[in-house]
Amino acid sequence: MDITIYGKPSKCQRKIIRKAAHFYGSCLISNRLSRNVYVTIKFKKNLFKKEDFYGVCDALDLNRPRDFDIEIDADLTFKQTLSVLAHELVHVKQYVTGQLKDYNTSKKIKWKGNIHFSEHGYGVIDTSYWNAPWEKEAYRLEKTLTRKFMKHLMEAS
Repeated sequence: MDITIYGKPSKCQRKIIRKAAHFYGSCLISNRLSRNVYVTIKFKKNLFKKEDFYGVCDALDLNRPRDFDIEIDADLTFKQTLSVLAHELVHVKQYVTGQLKDYNTSKKIKWKGNIHFSEHGYGVIDTSYWNAPWEKEAYRLEKTLTRKFMKHLMEAS
């Protein structure tokens, strides 16, 4: 997986962000697939205040998702930054493996073969954000991945 980082997280070093992204990627995506995945991570000040989210993952080509932009609030704590990064990389995995498909223009989202309809686009679906199955998976895995990476960091020190 090719990682590019723009901006600066307030409480986390960029080299740790890069290590975390590669670690999460290796846990989530096969080596074969990850060779063709390109992720740009952008840290933005006041993202939560302006947009009402801590992080977001956008697939740049919805037909063959291999290039992704991830935006993360630059003002998060060290652990929050790692957790949001893990969450967004779970979405990368979901897109790359075909589990999640966003039909941006038709306001449909396909999750593991089931279609979910959205009246207003990706953010508003027929189930609440918290009950969306792809979000449930991302929240569940972000905790596990963050714990594993923190342990990995401690062992490497």
